[in-house]
Amino acid sequence: MRVKPWMIAAPLLFTPFSLARAADTLDTGDTAWMIVSTALVMMMTPAGLALFYGGMSRYKNLLNTIAMTIVAYCLGSVIWVLWGYSIAFGPDRGGIVGGLTHLFMNGIGVDSLQGSIPTYVFALFQMTFACITVALVLGSIVDRMKFSSWIIFSVLWLTVIYCPIAHWAWGGGWMGSMGALDFAGGTVIQLRFSSPTNANKIREGLKPIGLDRSAIQHFGGEGENVFLIRTDVSRSKLANLSKELKDNLERLYGENTVTVERVEMVGPKVGKDLRQKALLAIYYALLLIAIYISWRFEQKLMPAAIMAGALVLGVLGLRKVGMGIPMLIVAALVITMVCCWFLKLKYALGAVTALIHDVLITVGAFAIANKEFDLTVVAALLTIIGYSLNDTIIVFDRIRENLRKGKRREFAEVVNASINQTLSRTILTSGTTLAVVTALFILGGGVIHDFAFALLVGVVVGTYSSIFVASPILIAWEARLGSARVRATAKS
Repeated sequence: MRVKPWMIAAPLLFTPFSLARAADTLDTGDTAWMIVSTALVMMMTPAGLALFYGGMSRYKNLLNTIAMTIVAYCLGSVIWVLWGYSIAFGPDRGGIVGGLTHLFMNGIGVDSLQGSIPTYVFALFQMTFACITVALVLGSIVDRMKFSSWIIFSVLWLTVIYCPIAHWAWGGGWMGSMGALDFAGGTVIQLRFSSPTNANKIREGLKPIGLDRSAIQHFGGEGENVFLIRTDVSRSKLANLSKELKDNLERLYGENTVTVERVEMVGPKVGKDLRQKALLAIYYALLLIAIYISWRFEQKLMPAAIMAGALVLGVLGLRKVGMGIPMLIVAALVITMVCCWFLKLKYALGAVTALIHDVLITVGAFAIANKEFDLTVVAALLTIIGYSLNDTIIVFDRIRENLRKGKRREFAEVVNASINQTLSRTILTSGTTLAVVTALFILGGGVIHDFAFALLVGVVVGTYSSIFVASPILIAWEARLGSARVRATAKS
Protein backbone atom coordinates (compact mmCIF):
# COMPACT_ATOMS: atom_id res chain seq x y z
CA MET A 1 0.00 0.00 0.00
CA ARG A 2 1.34 3.41 -0.97
CA VAL A 3 1.48 6.01 1.80
CA LYS A 4 -0.36 9.19 0.91
CA PRO A 5 0.73 12.61 2.28
CA TRP A 6 -2.66 13.14 3.91
CA MET A 7 -2.19 9.94 5.95
CA ILE A 8 0.81 11.51 7.66
CA ALA A 9 -0.76 14.92 8.07
CA ALA A 10 -4.13 13.76 9.42
CA PRO A 11 -2.96 12.69 12.91
CA LEU A 12 -1.02 15.94 13.24
CA LEU A 13 -4.21 17.95 12.75
CA PHE A 14 -5.71 16.48 15.90
CA THR A 15 -2.64 16.36 18.11
CA PRO A 16 -2.21 20.09 18.82
CA PHE A 17 -5.92 20.39 19.58
CA SER A 18 -5.93 17.62 22.16
CA LEU A 19 -2.78 18.86 23.85
CA ALA A 20 -3.57 22.55 23.80
CA ARG A 21 -6.50 22.24 26.14
CA ALA A 22 -4.27 21.07 28.97
CA ALA A 23 -0.88 22.30 27.89
CA ASP A 24 0.04 23.53 31.36
CA THR A 25 -0.78 20.27 33.15
CA LEU A 26 -0.28 17.43 30.69
CA ASP A 27 3.15 15.87 30.90
CA THR A 28 4.06 14.13 27.66
CA GLY A 29 6.96 12.27 29.27
CA ASP A 30 4.74 10.81 31.98
CA THR A 31 2.14 9.92 29.38
CA ALA A 32 4.65 8.18 27.13
CA TRP A 33 6.08 6.20 30.04
CA MET A 34 2.60 5.13 31.20
CA ILE A 35 1.71 3.97 27.68
CA VAL A 36 4.92 1.93 27.45
CA SER A 37 4.30 0.44 30.92
CA THR A 38 0.75 -0.45 29.92
CA ALA A 39 1.98 -2.22 26.81
CA LEU A 40 4.56 -4.19 28.82
CA VAL A 41 1.97 -5.36 31.37
CA MET A 42 -0.36 -6.32 28.52
CA MET A 43 2.36 -8.48 26.98
CA MET A 44 2.88 -10.34 30.26
CA THR A 45 -0.46 -12.12 30.00
CA PRO A 46 -0.44 -13.75 26.54
CA ALA A 47 3.34 -14.01 26.27
CA GLY A 48 4.04 -14.92 29.88
CA LEU A 49 1.13 -16.34 31.87
CA ALA A 50 -0.52 -18.22 29.00
CA LEU A 51 2.69 -20.09 28.13
CA PHE A 52 3.63 -20.55 31.79
CA TYR A 53 0.30 -22.07 32.78
CA GLY A 54 0.21 -24.01 29.53
CA GLY A 55 3.40 -25.73 30.70
CA MET A 56 1.67 -26.68 33.95
CA SER A 57 -1.20 -28.47 32.22
CA ARG A 58 -1.38 -31.83 30.51
CA TYR A 59 -0.61 -31.86 26.80
CA LYS A 60 -4.23 -32.49 25.85
CA ASN A 61 -5.32 -29.42 27.83
CA LEU A 62 -2.57 -27.10 26.59
CA LEU A 63 -4.69 -25.10 24.14
CA ASN A 64 -7.59 -24.93 26.59
CA THR A 65 -5.34 -23.47 29.31
CA ILE A 66 -3.86 -20.87 26.96
CA ALA A 67 -7.35 -19.96 25.75
CA MET A 68 -8.60 -19.57 29.34
CA THR A 69 -5.77 -17.13 30.08
CA ILE A 70 -6.40 -15.00 27.00
CA VAL A 71 -10.20 -15.09 27.42
CA ALA A 72 -9.84 -13.95 31.04
CA TYR A 73 -7.83 -10.95 29.87
CA CYS A 74 -10.24 -10.07 27.06
CA LEU A 75 -13.28 -10.50 29.29
CA GLY A 76 -11.62 -8.42 32.02
CA SER A 77 -11.01 -5.62 29.52
CA VAL A 78 -14.69 -5.52 28.55
CA ILE A 79 -15.84 -5.58 32.19
CA TRP A 80 -13.40 -2.81 33.11
CA VAL A 81 -14.74 -0.52 30.39
CA LEU A 82 -18.40 -1.30 31.08
CA TRP A 83 -18.51 -1.02 34.87
CA GLY A 84 -15.19 -2.02 36.48
CA TYR A 85 -13.48 1.37 36.24
CA SER A 86 -16.53 3.13 37.62
CA ILE A 87 -16.74 0.77 40.61
CA ALA A 88 -13.00 1.17 41.32
CA PHE A 89 -12.45 4.88 40.61
CA GLY A 90 -15.91 6.42 40.50
CA PRO A 91 -17.16 8.87 43.17
CA ASP A 92 -17.00 7.24 46.59
CA ARG A 93 -20.12 5.56 47.98
CA GLY A 94 -19.77 4.91 51.71
CA GLY A 95 -16.08 4.02 51.41
CA ILE A 96 -17.00 0.63 49.89
CA VAL A 97 -17.44 1.10 46.14
CA GLY A 98 -17.30 3.83 43.58
CA GLY A 99 -20.46 5.22 42.05
CA LEU A 100 -21.77 4.32 38.62
CA THR A 101 -21.00 7.74 37.18
CA HIS A 102 -18.41 6.38 34.75
CA LEU A 103 -20.36 3.40 33.39
CA PHE A 104 -19.26 2.78 29.79
CA MET A 105 -16.51 5.39 30.50
CA ASN A 106 -19.20 8.06 30.69
CA GLY A 107 -18.03 11.54 31.63
CA ILE A 108 -14.43 10.98 30.52
CA GLY A 109 -13.30 12.99 27.54
CA VAL A 110 -10.13 13.09 25.48
CA ASP A 111 -8.98 16.12 27.47
CA SER A 112 -9.71 14.65 30.91
CA LEU A 113 -6.63 14.35 33.10
CA GLN A 114 -5.63 12.17 36.03
CA GLY A 115 -2.67 13.96 37.52
CA SER A 116 -0.29 14.63 34.65
CA ILE A 117 -1.60 11.94 32.29
CA PRO A 118 -4.86 11.57 30.31
CA THR A 119 -7.60 9.75 32.19
CA TYR A 120 -7.95 7.25 29.35
CA VAL A 121 -4.28 6.30 29.75
CA PHE A 122 -4.73 5.99 33.51
CA ALA A 123 -7.82 3.80 33.06
CA LEU A 124 -6.02 1.60 30.52
CA PHE A 125 -3.02 1.19 32.85
CA GLN A 126 -5.26 0.18 35.75
CA MET A 127 -7.18 -2.17 33.46
CA THR A 128 -4.05 -4.21 32.72
CA PHE A 129 -3.61 -4.98 36.42
CA ALA A 130 -7.27 -5.87 36.85
CA CYS A 131 -7.04 -8.30 33.94
CA ILE A 132 -3.73 -9.88 34.93
CA THR A 133 -5.03 -10.38 38.49
CA VAL A 134 -7.82 -12.69 37.36
CA ALA A 135 -5.45 -14.42 34.92
CA LEU A 136 -3.03 -15.15 37.79
CA VAL A 137 -5.77 -17.09 39.60
CA LEU A 138 -5.78 -19.60 36.74
CA GLY A 139 -2.56 -21.13 38.07
CA SER A 140 -4.41 -22.65 41.02
CA ILE A 141 -7.16 -24.28 38.97
CA VAL A 142 -5.31 -25.54 35.88
CA ASP A 143 -7.04 -28.72 34.63
CA ARG A 144 -9.59 -28.44 37.44
CA MET A 145 -12.30 -26.08 36.12
CA LYS A 146 -14.57 -26.09 33.10
CA PHE A 147 -14.27 -23.27 30.58
CA SER A 148 -17.81 -22.02 31.22
CA SER A 149 -17.25 -22.01 34.98
CA TRP A 150 -14.03 -20.07 34.47
CA ILE A 151 -15.86 -17.35 32.56
CA ILE A 152 -18.46 -16.98 35.34
CA PHE A 153 -15.71 -16.91 37.95
CA SER A 154 -13.77 -14.22 36.05
CA VAL A 155 -16.81 -11.94 35.89
CA LEU A 156 -17.59 -12.41 39.59
CA TRP A 157 -13.95 -12.03 40.67
CA LEU A 158 -13.48 -8.70 38.92
CA THR A 159 -16.88 -7.29 39.88
CA VAL A 160 -17.20 -8.45 43.48
CA ILE A 161 -13.57 -8.70 44.65
CA TYR A 162 -10.99 -6.78 42.62
CA CYS A 163 -12.86 -3.57 41.78
CA PRO A 164 -14.16 -2.89 45.33
CA ILE A 165 -10.74 -3.62 46.88
CA ALA A 166 -9.08 -1.32 44.32
CA HIS A 167 -11.53 1.38 45.36
CA TRP A 168 -10.76 0.81 49.06
CA ALA A 169 -7.05 1.37 48.52
CA TRP A 170 -6.69 3.79 45.58
CA GLY A 171 -10.12 5.10 44.67
CA GLY A 172 -10.93 7.04 47.85
CA GLY A 173 -12.38 4.14 49.90
CA TRP A 174 -12.09 3.35 53.58
CA MET A 175 -8.49 2.15 53.47
CA GLY A 176 -7.39 5.38 51.85
CA SER A 177 -9.32 7.43 54.41
CA MET A 178 -7.41 5.63 57.18
CA GLY A 179 -4.19 6.89 55.74
CA ALA A 180 -3.04 3.81 53.80
CA LEU A 181 0.16 4.68 51.98
CA ASP A 182 2.40 3.14 49.39
CA PHE A 183 5.85 2.64 50.92
CA ALA A 184 7.64 3.62 47.78
CA GLY A 185 9.30 6.63 49.37
CA GLY A 186 8.40 10.32 49.17
CA THR A 187 6.00 12.71 50.88
CA VAL A 188 2.20 12.71 51.08
CA ILE A 189 0.44 16.03 51.77
CA GLN A 190 -3.26 16.25 52.56
CA LEU A 191 -4.93 19.61 51.90
CA ARG A 192 -8.45 20.82 52.65
CA PHE A 193 -9.93 23.79 50.76
CA SER A 194 -12.83 25.93 51.92
CA SER A 195 -14.31 26.08 48.41
CA PRO A 196 -14.48 23.68 45.45
CA THR A 197 -11.34 23.49 43.31
CA ASN A 198 -9.56 21.13 40.95
CA ALA A 199 -6.14 19.59 40.40
CA ASN A 200 -5.20 22.01 37.62
CA LYS A 201 -5.67 25.06 39.79
CA ILE A 202 -3.79 23.48 42.70
CA ARG A 203 -0.91 22.65 40.38
CA GLU A 204 -0.79 26.29 39.36
CA GLY A 205 -0.32 27.29 43.01
CA LEU A 206 2.47 24.73 43.44
CA LYS A 207 4.62 26.07 40.60
CA PRO A 208 6.48 28.71 42.66
CA ILE A 209 7.85 26.04 45.03
CA GLY A 210 8.67 23.54 42.29
CA LEU A 211 5.99 20.95 43.11
CA ASP A 212 3.86 21.35 39.98
CA ARG A 213 5.04 17.93 38.70
CA SER A 214 3.57 16.19 41.78
CA ALA A 215 0.66 13.74 41.56
CA ILE A 216 -2.56 15.40 42.73
CA GLN A 217 -5.61 13.32 43.58
CA HIS A 218 -9.07 14.17 44.92
CA PHE A 219 -9.56 12.48 48.28
CA GLY A 220 -12.81 11.65 50.09
CA GLY A 221 -16.42 11.77 48.98
CA GLU A 222 -18.43 14.22 46.92
CA GLY A 223 -18.58 17.70 48.40
CA GLU A 224 -15.32 17.23 50.31
CA ASN A 225 -12.65 19.56 48.99
CA VAL A 226 -9.77 17.40 50.14
CA PHE A 227 -6.77 16.60 47.92
CA LEU A 228 -3.69 14.40 48.28
CA ILE A 229 -0.36 15.56 46.86
CA ARG A 230 2.35 12.93 46.38
CA THR A 231 5.83 14.24 45.80
CA ASP A 232 9.43 13.10 46.10
CA VAL A 233 10.53 16.13 48.13
CA SER A 234 13.54 15.36 50.27
CA ARG A 235 13.55 15.14 54.05
CA SER A 236 15.69 18.29 54.33
CA LYS A 237 12.90 20.37 52.80
CA LEU A 238 10.17 18.78 54.87
CA ALA A 239 10.43 21.17 57.86
CA ASN A 240 9.26 24.28 55.98
CA LEU A 241 7.12 22.50 53.41
CA SER A 242 3.81 22.92 55.23
CA LYS A 243 4.23 26.69 55.63
CA GLU A 244 5.43 27.20 52.05
CA LEU A 245 2.50 25.22 50.70
CA LYS A 246 -0.04 27.15 52.71
CA ASP A 247 1.44 30.56 51.86
CA ASN A 248 1.63 29.93 48.12
CA LEU A 249 -1.83 28.41 47.83
CA GLU A 250 -3.44 31.19 49.87
CA ARG A 251 -1.98 33.77 47.48
CA LEU A 252 -4.10 32.06 44.84
CA TYR A 253 -7.20 31.15 46.87
CA GLY A 254 -7.23 33.86 49.54
CA GLU A 255 -6.39 33.92 53.25
CA ASN A 256 -7.61 31.14 55.55
CA THR A 257 -8.94 29.08 52.65
CA VAL A 258 -6.37 26.27 52.77
CA THR A 259 -5.67 23.87 55.64
CA VAL A 260 -2.67 21.53 55.61
CA GLU A 261 -4.09 18.51 57.45
CA ARG A 262 -1.02 16.29 57.34
CA VAL A 263 2.45 16.03 55.85
CA GLU A 264 3.97 12.55 56.02
CA MET A 265 7.38 11.43 54.96
CA VAL A 266 7.58 7.78 53.94
CA GLY A 267 11.15 6.54 53.64
CA PRO A 268 12.00 3.72 51.25
CA LYS A 269 13.97 1.76 53.88
CA VAL A 270 12.34 -0.50 56.41
CA GLY A 271 12.59 0.39 60.09
CA LYS A 272 13.05 -2.09 62.86
CA ASP A 273 9.34 -2.60 63.53
CA LEU A 274 8.45 -2.97 59.88
CA ARG A 275 11.30 -5.42 59.35
CA GLN A 276 10.02 -7.60 62.16
CA LYS A 277 6.51 -7.56 60.74
CA ALA A 278 7.93 -8.48 57.35
CA LEU A 279 9.67 -11.49 58.89
CA LEU A 280 6.38 -12.48 60.53
CA ALA A 281 4.67 -12.19 57.14
CA ILE A 282 7.22 -14.56 55.62
CA TYR A 283 6.74 -17.01 58.49
CA TYR A 284 2.93 -16.96 58.24
CA ALA A 285 3.28 -17.56 54.50
CA LEU A 286 5.34 -20.67 55.23
CA LEU A 287 2.81 -21.84 57.85
CA LEU A 288 -0.16 -21.48 55.51
CA ILE A 289 1.80 -23.26 52.79
CA ALA A 290 2.46 -26.18 55.15
CA ILE A 291 -1.24 -26.45 55.96
CA TYR A 292 -2.20 -26.24 52.28
CA ILE A 293 0.32 -28.88 51.21
CA SER A 294 -0.90 -31.22 53.96
CA TRP A 295 -4.46 -30.91 52.70
CA ARG A 296 -3.58 -30.88 49.01
CA PHE A 297 -1.40 -33.98 48.80
CA GLU A 298 -2.23 -36.00 51.87
CA GLN A 299 -5.83 -35.04 52.73
CA LYS A 300 -4.80 -34.82 56.38
CA LEU A 301 -6.98 -32.00 57.61
CA MET A 302 -6.90 -33.01 61.26
CA PRO A 303 -3.06 -33.23 61.51
CA ALA A 304 -2.85 -29.88 59.70
CA ALA A 305 -5.30 -28.36 62.21
CA ILE A 306 -3.27 -29.83 65.10
CA MET A 307 -0.10 -28.28 63.65
CA ALA A 308 -1.77 -24.90 63.31
CA GLY A 309 -3.07 -25.07 66.89
CA ALA A 310 0.34 -26.07 68.25
CA LEU A 311 1.95 -23.18 66.45
CA VAL A 312 -0.57 -20.62 67.69
CA LEU A 313 -0.20 -21.80 71.29
CA GLY A 314 3.58 -22.03 71.00
CA VAL A 315 3.98 -18.55 69.51
CA LEU A 316 1.60 -16.96 72.03
CA GLY A 317 3.42 -18.66 74.92
CA LEU A 318 6.84 -17.56 73.72
CA ARG A 319 5.68 -13.98 73.17
CA LYS A 320 4.25 -14.02 76.68
CA VAL A 321 7.70 -14.67 78.13
CA GLY A 322 9.14 -11.80 76.11
CA MET A 323 10.99 -13.58 73.30
CA GLY A 324 12.10 -11.28 70.48
CA ILE A 325 10.63 -11.52 67.00
CA PRO A 326 13.68 -13.07 65.26
CA MET A 327 14.06 -15.83 67.86
CA LEU A 328 10.28 -16.26 67.93
CA ILE A 329 10.26 -16.95 64.19
CA VAL A 330 13.10 -19.46 64.55
CA ALA A 331 11.22 -21.21 67.37
CA ALA A 332 8.00 -21.25 65.34
CA LEU A 333 9.80 -22.79 62.36
CA VAL A 334 11.27 -25.47 64.63
CA ILE A 335 7.77 -26.21 65.96
CA THR A 336 6.51 -26.44 62.35
CA MET A 337 9.21 -28.93 61.39
CA VAL A 338 8.68 -31.03 64.53
CA CYS A 339 4.91 -31.13 63.93
CA CYS A 340 5.42 -32.19 60.31
CA TRP A 341 7.77 -34.94 61.50
CA PHE A 342 5.60 -36.41 64.22
CA LEU A 343 2.32 -35.99 62.33
CA LYS A 344 3.90 -37.70 59.32
CA LEU A 345 3.24 -34.83 56.91
CA LYS A 346 6.01 -35.76 54.49
CA TYR A 347 4.96 -33.52 51.60
CA ALA A 348 4.58 -30.50 53.89
CA LEU A 349 7.97 -31.27 55.46
CA GLY A 350 9.66 -31.39 52.07
CA ALA A 351 8.00 -28.22 50.77
CA VAL A 352 8.60 -26.13 53.91
CA THR A 353 12.22 -27.28 54.20
CA ALA A 354 12.83 -26.28 50.59
CA LEU A 355 11.24 -22.86 51.14
CA ILE A 356 13.28 -22.23 54.30
CA HIS A 357 16.36 -23.22 52.30
CA ASP A 358 15.45 -20.67 49.58
CA VAL A 359 14.79 -17.80 52.01
CA LEU A 360 17.95 -18.42 54.07
CA ILE A 361 20.23 -18.56 51.03
CA THR A 362 18.71 -15.39 49.55
CA VAL A 363 19.03 -13.51 52.85
CA GLY A 364 22.58 -14.87 53.17
CA ALA A 365 23.42 -13.54 49.71
CA PHE A 366 22.25 -10.10 50.83
CA ALA A 367 24.39 -10.36 53.96
CA ILE A 368 27.47 -11.37 51.94
CA ALA A 369 26.86 -8.58 49.40
CA ASN A 370 26.31 -6.11 52.29
CA LYS A 371 22.97 -4.94 50.86
CA GLU A 372 20.27 -3.29 52.94
CA PHE A 373 17.11 -5.23 53.80
CA ASP A 374 14.16 -3.09 52.69
CA LEU A 375 10.56 -3.52 51.53
CA THR A 376 11.55 -4.45 48.01
CA VAL A 377 13.57 -7.34 49.41
CA VAL A 378 10.58 -8.50 51.47
CA ALA A 379 8.45 -8.44 48.33
CA ALA A 380 11.15 -10.39 46.51
CA LEU A 381 11.32 -13.04 49.27
CA LEU A 382 7.56 -13.56 49.16
CA THR A 383 7.77 -13.80 45.36
CA ILE A 384 10.54 -16.39 45.66
CA ILE A 385 8.44 -18.42 48.10
CA GLY A 386 5.54 -18.46 45.66
CA TYR A 387 7.75 -19.27 42.67
CA SER A 388 9.60 -22.10 44.41
CA LEU A 389 6.38 -23.55 45.83
CA ASN A 390 4.78 -23.56 42.38
CA ASP A 391 7.66 -25.61 40.99
CA THR A 392 7.60 -27.96 43.99
CA ILE A 393 3.85 -28.54 43.66
CA ILE A 394 4.23 -29.47 39.98
CA VAL A 395 6.85 -32.09 40.85
CA PHE A 396 4.73 -33.40 43.76
CA ASP A 397 1.67 -33.58 41.50
CA ARG A 398 3.55 -35.68 38.98
CA ILE A 399 4.85 -37.99 41.75
CA ARG A 400 1.31 -38.53 42.98
CA GLU A 401 0.02 -39.21 39.45
CA ASN A 402 2.75 -41.78 38.83
CA LEU A 403 2.04 -43.48 42.15
CA ARG A 404 -1.62 -43.80 41.21
CA LYS A 405 -0.78 -45.61 37.97
CA GLY A 406 -0.24 -48.73 40.06
CA LYS A 407 3.04 -49.86 38.50
CA ARG A 408 5.20 -51.84 40.92
CA ARG A 409 8.24 -49.58 41.22
CA GLU A 410 10.39 -48.36 44.03
CA PHE A 411 9.40 -44.97 45.43
CA ALA A 412 12.79 -43.50 44.55
CA GLU A 413 12.31 -44.62 40.93
CA VAL A 414 8.90 -42.93 40.82
CA VAL A 415 10.35 -39.67 42.17
CA ASN A 416 13.23 -39.78 39.70
CA ALA A 417 10.89 -40.41 36.77
CA SER A 418 8.59 -37.60 37.88
CA ILE A 419 11.46 -35.11 38.11
CA ASN A 420 12.67 -36.10 34.63
CA GLN A 421 9.16 -35.71 33.20
CA THR A 422 8.82 -32.17 34.56
CA LEU A 423 12.45 -31.15 34.04
CA SER A 424 11.96 -29.60 30.60
CA ARG A 425 9.11 -27.45 31.89
CA THR A 426 11.20 -26.44 34.92
CA ILE A 427 14.18 -25.42 32.76
CA LEU A 428 12.02 -23.46 30.30
CA THR A 429 10.11 -21.50 32.95
CA SER A 430 13.18 -20.84 35.08
CA GLY A 431 15.23 -19.87 32.02
CA THR A 432 12.69 -17.36 30.72
CA THR A 433 12.25 -15.91 34.22
CA LEU A 434 16.00 -15.60 34.69
CA ALA A 435 16.33 -13.82 31.35
CA VAL A 436 13.81 -11.16 32.43
CA VAL A 437 15.29 -10.83 35.92
CA THR A 438 18.82 -10.52 34.52
CA ALA A 439 17.67 -7.73 32.21
CA LEU A 440 16.08 -5.96 35.20
CA PHE A 441 19.25 -6.43 37.23
CA ILE A 442 21.51 -4.97 34.53
CA LEU A 443 19.26 -2.31 33.03
CA GLY A 444 16.66 -1.62 35.72
CA GLY A 445 18.59 1.07 37.58
CA GLY A 446 19.22 1.58 41.28
CA VAL A 447 15.58 1.60 42.36
CA ILE A 448 14.89 -1.99 41.30
CA HIS A 449 18.46 -3.32 41.60
CA ASP A 450 18.08 -5.00 45.02
CA PHE A 451 14.72 -6.51 44.06
CA ALA A 452 16.20 -7.97 40.88
CA PHE A 453 19.25 -9.26 42.80
CA ALA A 454 16.99 -11.09 45.28
CA LEU A 455 14.97 -12.64 42.47
CA LEU A 456 18.11 -13.60 40.58
CA VAL A 457 19.38 -15.56 43.57
CA GLY A 458 15.95 -16.85 44.56
CA VAL A 459 14.92 -18.22 41.17
CA VAL A 460 18.18 -20.19 40.83
CA VAL A 461 17.97 -21.48 44.40
CA GLY A 462 14.22 -22.19 44.14
CA THR A 463 14.68 -24.26 41.00
CA TYR A 464 17.51 -26.17 42.67
CA SER A 465 15.55 -26.80 45.90
CA SER A 466 12.47 -28.18 44.12
CA ILE A 467 14.61 -30.92 42.58
CA PHE A 468 17.41 -31.52 45.06
CA VAL A 469 15.86 -30.64 48.44
CA ALA A 470 12.10 -31.23 48.48
CA SER A 471 12.08 -34.49 46.52
CA PRO A 472 15.01 -36.18 48.35
CA ILE A 473 13.22 -35.48 51.66
CA LEU A 474 10.27 -37.52 50.36
CA ILE A 475 12.64 -40.37 49.45
CA ALA A 476 14.35 -40.22 52.85
CA TRP A 477 10.95 -40.26 54.60
CA GLU A 478 9.76 -43.23 52.59
CA ALA A 479 13.00 -45.08 53.33
CA ARG A 480 12.50 -44.36 57.04
CA LEU A 481 8.96 -45.76 56.91
CA GLY A 482 10.19 -48.82 55.02
CA SER A 483 12.86 -49.49 57.65
CA ALA A 484 10.27 -49.10 60.39
CA ARG A 485 8.01 -51.64 58.67
CA VAL A 486 10.91 -54.11 58.37
CA ARG A 487 11.76 -53.73 62.06
CA ALA A 488 8.11 -54.17 63.04
CA THR A 489 7.86 -57.32 60.90
CA ALA A 490 11.05 -58.73 62.40
CA LYS A 491 9.77 -58.17 65.93
CA SER A 492 6.50 -59.88 65.22
